[in-house]
Amino acid sequence: MRSILSVPAISFSQAPVLIILISTLLFELFVLWEKWC
Repeated sequence: MRSILSVPAISFSQAPVLIILISTLLFELFVLWEKWC
């Protein structure tokens, strides 16, 4: 049971990290776009 419950816990704990990484990448692209334009 513990191994089955640990898999969703890892995915849920990594989800906010992926969201933060994607948002920071989009922000960097937006800043570079503003600099070029």
